[in-house]
Amino acid sequence: MKRTSATAILLCILLLGLQDLPTLSPDYSEAELAQLETGNSWAARRIQRQSGPTTFPTAFEIPVVFIMGRNDLQTPYEPARTYFEDLDAPVKKMATFEYSSHFPMLEEPGRFLLYLVREVLPLATEE
Repeated sequence: MKRTSATAILLCILLLGLQDLPTLSPDYSEAELAQLETGNSWAARRIQRQSGPTTFPTAFEIPVVFIMGRNDLQTPYEPARTYFEDLDAPVKKMATFEYSSHFPMLEEPGRFLLYLVREVLPLATEE
């Protein structure tokens, strides 16, 4: 089985100039970009706790979609899967990208696009 190494992914990100991914979207304000690290640190500390009660919400009135890389070191797969299983939502879907880490949109772009079109787009266009 093919496994993506973190070193190879980091090298690709640096070579492609994607180390600052949020700036690729014009939807982020300067204030939001300034808070990115704070938000990431907060989320990482909480999702990496594998025991005790969660501080994340568990009830949603909208569809919830998790797109996870099996080898993600920043958002560990098993705690995220456990949280997903506890969610209550009208529709919930979890896609696992077996050959990806934190960036399945870069590591498995074809499969990622197909998943968005086939599974997520219909949720966004339902009345």
